[in-house]
Amino acid sequence: MDMQNIDYFSNEMPFLSMQTALDSSLTRALLKFQIKKVLWALFILPAFMIIAGIAFICIDAEFYLPQGVILIVAGAIIPPLTIGMSNIMQKSIDKSVKVMGIETKVYYEFYENYFKQTVDKGADFTNVSKISYKMLYMAFRTKDYYFLYPSKGQAFVLPVENMSDSQKFTLNAILEKHLGKKFKIY
Repeated sequence: MDMQNIDYFSNEMPFLSMQTALDSSLTRALLKFQIKKVLWALFILPAFMIIAGIAFICIDAEFYLPQGVILIVAGAIIPPLTIGMSNIMQKSIDKSVKVMGIETKVYYEFYENYFKQTVDKGADFTNVSKISYKMLYMAFRTKDYYFLYPSKGQAFVLPVENMSDSQKFTLNAILEKHLGKKFKIY
């Protein structure tokens, strides 16, 4: 099916409007997703290091003992260190979310060639961004969320729980049309 020639809707009306709250559940979902993407490195690399360390010691304990021990120790501490660092980062993010407050609402409107994000904290703060899909660095869809990355270090997290199947299909088609291989469904 050629997604380039499909016209589901007019540019004037959004095909999807949604509201989220600015809370830590969305940042936790993003962090969990990012850790899953590098999970192989979190366990396979340390396992390889431990096996190599044991092999060094078995080959020649007198000569390779220090290198073997260093590899084993490094392989053993990488997973808990990485998980600990991600928990520290999440706590820092949670503190910054508290500054904006749970009363801050985030609205999204999706059109054929762009989407709008409005961050609203009433009289204190309002920001409207209009973002072309082509400006996205990449996008992912999981069972529970869409992750739209305008850069490597930032993502918009959209829960799919309140989207209809037709809205998900349309958003998938639009992201595939504009991003091609930079859009993946997990």
